[in-house]
Amino acid sequence: MKLNLYEGSEELEPLSYSTGKNQGELVGEILESFESSDTVFLKGVVGSGKSVIGIRTALEFGGGTISVPTKVLSRQYQDDYEAGKYFLKDSGEKARIGVLRGGGNFTCPHLKDDHPDWPPWRLSCQNRALPCTRPLGKTVRVKEGKEVETRESRMDAVKECPYWGFIFLHSLGLEKLEEHVGAYQGLSGKYSLLLKKGGECPYWSQYQSYLTADVNVMNSSKWRIEAQIGRLPLTRVTVVDEADAWLDGLCTKVSVTDQRIEKLADNLREEGLDEEAGRVEGIWNDYKEGFIEPLVLARFD
Repeated sequence: MKLNLYEGSEELEPLSYSTGKNQGELVGEILESFESSDTVFLKGVVGSGKSVIGIRTALEFGGGTISVPTKVLSRQYQDDYEAGKYFLKDSGEKARIGVLRGGGNFTCPHLKDDHPDWPPWRLSCQNRALPCTRPLGKTVRVKEGKEVETRESRMDAVKECPYWGFIFLHSLGLEKLEEHVGAYQGLSGKYSLLLKKGGECPYWSQYQSYLTADVNVMNSSKWRIEAQIGRLPLTRVTVVDEADAWLDGLCTKVSVTDQRIEKLADNLREEGLDEEAGRVEGIWNDYKEGFIEPLVLARFD
């Protein structure tokens, strides 16, 4: 399979490996594996060109999302594929690769206008007091002897900002607004991106990538948030770069010490559960002496 990867006008040759296979052949094997599996793992060392394989695989599915573990890797994708190298699609068009970043990477123009003397760290789009991020207010008034509660809408809130933008659940009413940029299918429904005309909020403007990009790249923290709230674009494939770090992040880590075990045993005895307290202490002592594996302790209930 051809990678269709270019730099300038020059087509780049696929990397070859000690197995005798090259990047294009690995993409073909991955696609074949997806015919019988929902999850496919590719193991490779640093510098082996996994990002090229991931992007080409996503393009073969008609587009996708790539999750990377760090901001550094996210910037690497940006440097490599937003301005330098590029892929061609079967149609001959350049593939569009968008790199999305968290609010902490952007300066809020609204805050900067209102507080020009503030240091940069206070002006980020991650600030929780912004019209697009702050908790929504509510008012309570008495009508005919009864309390009537009115809740502020996010649309009302964001319009406090002259640069506003937001992603809302789609509705026909939103489509009629001049700020409506476009709609797309997310994980939990259809969404609409709205941007104030002439506003150009840098944070919300980047989400135009959801409408136009063939592949969207973001760090794993942002990917997790976008997936949880359901507005991540629905695609046929997600590529997880450095999957070992991603899988580790799904695990709950608990530190167990002598003090924690002692406190747990005391609490059990206070509840009259002396036998259970003895079991806890016995298993812990056996673990410290090397008589049992940690998994036995983890399974104790």
